[in-house]
Amino acid sequence: MNINFLKKFLILVCVFITSTLSAFAENNVASAEFSFQIPQYLRIEPMTSPVLVANITDRTGNLAVPLSSGFKVVTNSPDAKTLYLKANTVTQGGYEEAMFERGGVVYIAFANLAKIPKSSSLANCKLGANSTDSPGVVAYPVT
Repeated sequence: MNINFLKKFLILVCVFITSTLSAFAENNVASAEFSFQIPQYLRIEPMTSPVLVANITDRTGNLAVPLSSGFKVVTNSPDAKTLYLKANTVTQGGYEEAMFERGGVVYIAFANLAKIPKSSSLANCKLGANSTDSPGVVAYPVT
């Protein structure tokens, strides 16, 4: 247990007892009201066992098994929070952002690690180019 928290709690109990003793002695009734400020808390927990690796079939481009991951965000804040997801893929230019939006749909791009594609292949894929203009990169909608 956190020592600072324990010290604060013991001081609070002492203040409570001291403040109520005189009131209790006068009317045999004791009451007190306290307010606490608790720091905001945020925790992200996995909801499912993620599927993070899948092979792409040669003929159709479909994934052998769907990639999946689920999260539960736990907070004590009354305010709505926004969760940002980020993904990178590797190109000859280094690690580049793999998530993008086109036509109101969010996609994630994957690169062929056996033959690292050029940055232009990823850029073309993000623009909706066909596979001949974006060799080594394929994108799937995020649902």
